[in-house]
Amino acid sequence: MTKDVILRAARQIIKPVLVLDPPEPEIYEIDGKQLVVANVPPNNVSVYQSGGIFWVRHGTHTVPLSVSELIEMANDHGLVHWELLLARKAAMNDIDLEKVEAYLRQRSTTI
Repeated sequence: MTKDVILRAARQIIKPVLVLDPPEPEIYEIDGKQLVVANVPPNNVSVYQSGGIFWVRHGTHTVPLSVSELIEMANDHGLVHWELLLARKAAMNDIDLEKVEAYLRQRSTTI
């Protein structure tokens, strides 16, 4: 039963898919009780998602990413393009029309 829960989590719940080595958890009996061991080898994936939470390994602990860490990681991996984001609290008078015109002149000569 526990073995099935681990395999289902590794293959269906955790994203990206969690690779176990060996592929099946091992079961040992100690003092009449079963011990289930699932070995997760080191990998290049730096973050996993499960239950809508992004998880990362810090030393010997697996902890949820804070919003600021998640944004920083997305920026570091080129997943967020700042030029496509809304400029919140910006107003029309924040735009330097001379720079816009210079950009349009430069752009028209390169197209």
